[in-house]
Amino acid sequence: MSRYTVEITIHRAQHVPVGDILNCSSDPNIWATLHPRNSTPPDDSFQGQVLKYRTHTVRSSLEPVFDCKWIVGGIPESGFALGLRLRDEDPGQFFRDDRLGEGVVLVPGLGGKLAEGWELSEGECKIGKRKGAITSHISTYVARIISRGIIGHHTKVWVSVRVLGKSKVLKDDPNRIYTLGPRKQTGRCDG
Repeated sequence: MSRYTVEITIHRAQHVPVGDILNCSSDPNIWATLHPRNSTPPDDSFQGQVLKYRTHTVRSSLEPVFDCKWIVGGIPESGFALGLRLRDEDPGQFFRDDRLGEGVVLVPGLGGKLAEGWELSEGECKIGKRKGAITSHISTYVARIISRGIIGHHTKVWVSVRVLGKSKVLKDDPNRIYTLGPRKQTGRCDG
């Protein structure tokens, strides 16, 4: 089975739920998890490995632009599931980040296979708010009423995926997936 190096770009989000009712805004970031898919039936099952990535935080925005690139190696041709968790950052040690919702992108889609040159250009991922905090639900609906419908409530994130080529297979663990870059999150993503 072939293994590939993949570039994932998390572009932007739209209609982010309100995390701060006083400002009618949020400080959103995205926590991404990547689970490789098995090549044997059932095709949508996942192997035990998980990679994690976090975008930078965009301050005071309901329409944040991230344009963050994450490069991952060792991806099987059967693809992966990309979990996206939208969070509202609350700075300080006494506050927890608010959950704003989550969604999943299956790459390359059920029944498909990755190959050199494969690309998903700005695919749309709907973010379900059922997994979000109740306070963000209430804040969003109050802000929507106050703004007379200007603040939206159907959250989406746009993601691109591009196969860069075949991956180096690790001798000690040929099925291992690994992050090639960026190595650590600084204030902004490389774009």
